[in-house]
Amino acid sequence: MRIRIAIIWGLAVWLLAFCSFIMLYEHFDQRRHKPRMQEHIVVIAEALWKLDPSGAQEYLTLATKLDNYEFITITDDKGAVFLRVDGPPLNNIDQIFSSIGLIHSSQQTAPIIRQGTTIGDLTALVRHDTIYANLYTFLVLGLLFVTYVLFLRIIAAKRNLADRVIERTAELLEANEELLREKDFSDDVIEALPGMFILYDEHGRIIQWNKETLNMTGYTEEEFVQVNPANLFEDNDQALASSNPETGVVPNRSQMETELITKDGGKVSCYVTRIPTELDGKTHIMCGGLDITERKQAEQATAVLKDQLHQSQKMEAIGQLAGGIAHDFNNLLMAIIGNADLLESSLPSKSTEAEYTQDILKASSRAADLTKQLLAFSRKGRIQKIPVDVHSIITEVAGLLDRSIDKNIEIVNVLEASSANVIGDPTQLLSSLLNLAVNGRDAMPEGGKLTFSTKTLLLDEALCQEYGEGLVPGKYIKIAVTDTGSGMDDEIQKRIFEPFFTTKIQGKGTGLGLASTYGCVIEHQGTINIDSEIGHGSTFNILLPLALETATETATDQQAPIMGRGHILVIDDEETVLQSTKNTLSHLGYKATCFNNGQEAVQFFSLHHAEVDLVILDLIMPNMNGEAVFGFLKDIDPAVRIIIASGFTQTSVADSLAEKGVLDFLNKPYRTDDLARHIARHLEI
Repeated sequence: MRIRIAIIWGLAVWLLAFCSFIMLYEHFDQRRHKPRMQEHIVVIAEALWKLDPSGAQEYLTLATKLDNYEFITITDDKGAVFLRVDGPPLNNIDQIFSSIGLIHSSQQTAPIIRQGTTIGDLTALVRHDTIYANLYTFLVLGLLFVTYVLFLRIIAAKRNLADRVIERTAELLEANEELLREKDFSDDVIEALPGMFILYDEHGRIIQWNKETLNMTGYTEEEFVQVNPANLFEDNDQALASSNPETGVVPNRSQMETELITKDGGKVSCYVTRIPTELDGKTHIMCGGLDITERKQAEQATAVLKDQLHQSQKMEAIGQLAGGIAHDFNNLLMAIIGNADLLESSLPSKSTEAEYTQDILKASSRAADLTKQLLAFSRKGRIQKIPVDVHSIITEVAGLLDRSIDKNIEIVNVLEASSANVIGDPTQLLSSLLNLAVNGRDAMPEGGKLTFSTKTLLLDEALCQEYGEGLVPGKYIKIAVTDTGSGMDDEIQKRIFEPFFTTKIQGKGTGLGLASTYGCVIEHQGTINIDSEIGHGSTFNILLPLALETATETATDQQAPIMGRGHILVIDDEETVLQSTKNTLSHLGYKATCFNNGQEAVQFFSLHHAEVDLVILDLIMPNMNGEAVFGFLKDIDPAVRIIIASGFTQTSVADSLAEKGVLDFLNKPYRTDDLARHIARHLEI
C-alpha cells in the first residue's frame, strides 16, 4: 500500500515537472529568437541600404539553418520585398510531427533601423520543433520515474524479503524448537524403553543407544561406541546385527530369541527385534531387545515342575497298579501260607513232606517280601511312626554292608547333620538305604567308593519348589548315597523308580528295590532324586523332615501263647482267605464264623454280638468296605474288639481307625504264629 502511494506521488511529481519543463522551454525558445532577430538586422541593414541582396543572401541562408526558420523576408520602407530566403525542407519525421501539430510555426517581424531611420522590415517564420526536446525530456523524466519506481520496488522487495527472512527465520526457529522437542521426546521414549535400544548404520557404526543397553552389556559409553553390533550376539545370531553395504543386501525385519554377549563374556537371554529404516538416504538398523532371562528361568522351572508333575502322576498311577497287584497277591499268599503252616504242623518234622512244606513257606516268604516292597512303593502299607535316628540307621546299614560286600568297595560315612531325628518306620528306612547301597554296589563291579553323607538344610518356599513336590518349609536332613560306579543316562534316570524296571540281567534283580525306596521316602513326607552321569557315578539324595523328638530304643513283644478259646468273626471278600483263616483258627482252638461281604457280617453281628469275642476285618472289600463295616459294628457294640487284617492299608486310614478304637493291625500275608500272638494279646489268653 505504501509503495502504491509513493508511486502515485512520484507520477504526480513527474507530470508536474514535465509540464513545467515544456512551458519553460517554449517560453525560452520564443524569447531566444528576438535577440537573434536584432543580430540579423544589424548584419542585413547595411546590405539593404546599399541595395546589395547578395551579401545578405548567404548570411540569411545560414541563419535559416541555424535558427530553424521556415523562411526570412526583407522588405523596404515601401513594403516591397527586397529579399526572401527559404529554410531547409522538413524531413519525413518532421513532416509527420507537423501534420499532427507537434511542430508549429510563429511569425516574428522587426524593423530594420539604420542611423535612427527605419529603412525596412525583417520578417521570419520560426519553426518551433520543441517536440524533440519534449520527447527527450519525457524520456529522461520517464527514465527517472522508472528508476524511482524500481527504487521503490527494490525497497519494497527488500522490506518484503526482510519480512520474509524474519518470518522464515521465526518458522525455522520454531521448527528447530519442535525438532528439538521431538528429539527430546524421542530420547525420553528411547530411555524409557524397558529393554535395550541400538541404532547403527549399514557399516555397523553405532549411532544411538539407551542406558538400559549399557546396563545389560556392561560397557561404558566410550567403550560401547567402538563395539561392532555383530559381536553383541552369539554365533549365527550375529547376522541379526549387520547388513552388507557392498552388495546392498539389507536384513529384513525380524524377531528372535538369542543370547546377548556382555562385556565380561557373560550371556543374557534376549528377545530381539530388528527393523531396517532409512535416515538421510542411508540404510540404518534399529535393534531393540528385552531381557527374558527371568522368563526363560520361569519357563525352565515350569518345565521342571511339569516333568515333576508328570513323573508324580505316572508314579501315582503305577503305585495304584502295584498296590492292587500286591493286594490280590497277598490274598493268594494268605491261602498258601495258611495251608502250608497247617500242613507243616501235621507232618513229622524230619519228613520229606515237611521239607517240601518248608520250601513252600520260604518261597511264600520271599513273595511276601516282594509284595511289601510293592506296597511300600504304592504307599499302601502301614508304617510305624516313631522317632528314628537316621545316623544310627546309616551306621547299621554300613555295618551290614561291611560284612557282606566286596572288599574292593570302600564304605565312607560323612555324617555332618546337626540333628538326625525323623519320625518314621526304622525298618522301612533301613531297607530303603540298604536298597540304595546295594544299587551302588552293583554299579561298581570292579570296586570303588560308597559314601553315606548327611547335612541339615533349612528350606523356604523357593527351595521347597526347587527340591521337589510336596515339601513344606522347615528343617530337613539331607541323606546322600554316592557311588563311583558306571553312572546312568537320562532315560534310565527317568524310569529308575518305576517298579519292575531294572538294568540288571535276568535273575539278578526284581526292579522293586528302588521303587519301594521311593514309596518309603514319599510316605515319610520326603523327596528323593538322582544326580548321575555316565562314567561319573550316581548320587541319590533324600530329604526327610526333621523331628523334635529323640529316638529311643523299643522293646520287642513277648511271644504270645499259640492256642486259645473264643468266638472270632472273620470278614474278608476273598474265599481262599476266609477258608485258610477259618482252618487256622480252628487249629488254634477258636470258633470261627466267616463272611465274604460286609452286609451279611453286620446283620450277623447285630444278632449275635454278645457271642463274638473278636472281629478280624479286611479293609478292601466291594459294596461295603472295611471302614464302613467298622462303623456299623461300633454302633452295634461300642466295646467290640476289632483287629484289621490287611496288606493294603494307608497310614492315614490306619491312624483314623486307631483313634476310633481298632485294637491292632495284622499285615497280610501273616503266619499262624503271628495270628495267634495278635489274638492272644487282645483276648488275654
